[in-house]
Amino acid sequence: MPPDEVGVIVQWLKRIEDVMNKQREENREDIKRIHERLDLQRNAVTHQECEKYRGKCCELHDKKIQAAKGYPTWVVVLFSICSGLIVYVVTKGGG
Repeated sequence: MPPDEVGVIVQWLKRIEDVMNKQREENREDIKRIHERLDLQRNAVTHQECEKYRGKCCELHDKKIQAAKGYPTWVVVLFSICSGLIVYVVTKGGG
């Protein structure tokens, strides 16, 4: 192969490489934008779902509080008595 032809082929290869590098950069930016859009959409859905479940959780918690009104005092007293009895039995050896 004559040197002139080799030089021409090398120039073509350099041009092709430059074009490919440019396309790669353009594609990289496009892909980056696509990922950013998908992230924004995913975060929006996640935030909406979070708010929905937070609302459900708060409703359940409020219902439990309403149902438990009046009970905590006697539950605490009963627990204290049971704990005291357990401590007494353990320290005195039960007999």
